[in-house]
Amino acid sequence: MPLTPNDSPEIHVRDTLSVGRYLDDTERVWFTVSKASEVYEFLRGLGINFESVELGGVHSIPRTFSIKGLTGKYIMDKLYVQAKERYVNFVRSRVSSLTISDNTCIGFINEKGEHHHYDAVIIASGSRNVCEGGLR
Repeated sequence: MPLTPNDSPEIHVRDTLSVGRYLDDTERVWFTVSKASEVYEFLRGLGINFESVELGGVHSIPRTFSIKGLTGKYIMDKLYVQAKERYVNFVRSRVSSLTISDNTCIGFINEKGEHHHYDAVIIASGSRNVCEGGLR
């Protein structure tokens, strides 16, 4: 399961819990760490070729795979293409409220008051530079 020499799931979990000040759900951390190799192979299968392994964040050993310092952008670009090929509809909008039915989000109302309803809703927010540079 470890992707780099001298690494182990135990060390990876310890590093992750440490950076999270031991507030993270330990089971979820173990689950995430257990999927690292699988996710790495999935990304490689999409054509993502990592250039280097770096010591990132508070990791005690190098395990951060990088592409020219723009890893997130490269991954988002590839995932965006994959999603579009599967007819995923991306809506870039400020959300005023979510539409909930039976404890499930089925849509949203944007800042203009427009209602959007979908079979599935994924709410993503985050790095502005990734969205502007990677998603169109």
